[in-house]
Amino acid sequence: MSVMNVGMKDVQSDGTYRYKMEKIQTKIEGRGNGIKTVLLNIANISRGTGVTIGMRTSPEYVTKYLGTECGASSIWDKKRDVGIVNGVHEPEALQQYLFGFMDFFILCPTCRLPELKHKFKSSKVSAKCFGCGWKGKIQSGHKVMKYIIKNPMKTKIKTQIPKAGPGKLDNLDGPMKETPEGEFDFKQWHVDKDKSPMHEERKIEKDLQMKMIENFSNEELNSPLALLRFILNRPGVSLVEMVSEFQRIRLAHQLDNAELKLAKILVDAVFDFTSIATIMASIDRHKDFLSYYTNDKTCAFFLISYMEEEIVVKNILDQTPFILEKFYDCDVFNEDFLVEWFNRQPEDSYILQDREDVLDVKRHAEPFVNWCKQYASIGQEEEETAI
Repeated sequence: MSVMNVGMKDVQSDGTYRYKMEKIQTKIEGRGNGIKTVLLNIANISRGTGVTIGMRTSPEYVTKYLGTECGASSIWDKKRDVGIVNGVHEPEALQQYLFGFMDFFILCPTCRLPELKHKFKSSKVSAKCFGCGWKGKIQSGHKVMKYIIKNPMKTKIKTQIPKAGPGKLDNLDGPMKETPEGEFDFKQWHVDKDKSPMHEERKIEKDLQMKMIENFSNEELNSPLALLRFILNRPGVSLVEMVSEFQRIRLAHQLDNAELKLAKILVDAVFDFTSIATIMASIDRHKDFLSYYTNDKTCAFFLISYMEEEIVVKNILDQTPFILEKFYDCDVFNEDFLVEWFNRQPEDSYILQDREDVLDVKRHAEPFVNWCKQYASIGQEEEETAI
C-alpha cells in the first residue's frame, strides 16, 4: 500500500510525520461517452483505516470536490464504496487536486494539522482543532461548500486506532482519540518518566507569579480574577491552557451556580476599558478565548450585557456599532446572535436595569445589526438556491 502525509506539499518529505493516508488508486471503466474514472480507495483516504488515519471526513465530499476540480460530473456509489468521476483522469492529477481540499477543509488554519472536528449548523460549517485549540468558521468560496452545507455529515467518522509497534503509528504521543460514543479514551494517557520539563515549567510559572505580585494590582493573588488574568497574560499560553484554568477556577471557587459572577470575572480579566482602542485590542488579543466562552448562548448574553453596561458607563455609545463589528470579525458573536440580542426586550438585559439605557445602546447598534440582517438573509437565499 502506497501512503502519503495528510498535509500540504511542504510536509510530504517528512518521514516522522504521523498523519498518513493512502494515495489515490483509480480504475477506468466504460468506453466512449460512458467512460469514467473509479476512485477505488477514496473511502480509505477519507475515513482512514487500521494503519492510516486518513482525512477523517466523508468520501462524498472528496468525490464531489475532485469532480468539481476536474470539471466533470461525479457521484458517490454507496453500494460499491467508491467514488466515480466521469471521463479519464490520471491519479497524479487527482492527487494534486486533493491538496486544495485539505487546505480549506481538513487542515487547521493555525497549526496546519488534520485535527479539525467539524460542526454543521444552519448555513455554516464551523470547526474546532483538537491539536492547538483553534475554533472558527470554515470559510471558502469553493463550489463544494454548498454541497457540504446541504449534506452535513450525520455520523461520526470512526477510524480504527493504530496499535503501537514496528511499522505502526505510536498513539501515545498523538492527539487524544474519541471512542464511538464521543468520549475520550483516557487509557492513552501515560506518565513521562523524565520529570525535568515539569519542574522547569513550574519554576517559570513561579517566577511569573512573583513578577505579577511585584508589578500588578492590589488584588489578592489567589482570587479568581487574579488567577484568570495571570493565565490570560502568560506569554505563549495556548487556548487549551486558558480553558483548563478557567474551568479549574470555576470549580475551585464554586462558581458553577454563579454564572453572572463568573462572567464579570472574565470581563474584568479580559478587557481594558481605558479607551476604545484598548477595548478593540482586548477583543483581538483574546478572541479565541472569548469565542470559546460564547459558544454557550447564555454566556454570550452575559458578555454582551456587561458590554452594554460599559458602553453606557464610559459614554461611548457612538462607538457601539464598531465594537459589535469587532466582536463579529473575531468570531465572538455571529450575525444570528446579534439579531436575536437586538430583538430581545430591554427587560431581558442581565446587567443594565434602566430600560432607556438598553434602548439607547440598541439604537446606536442598529446600523450594524441591519447589516447583519441583510447578510443573514443573503446566506439563507444562497442556501435555498444551492445545488
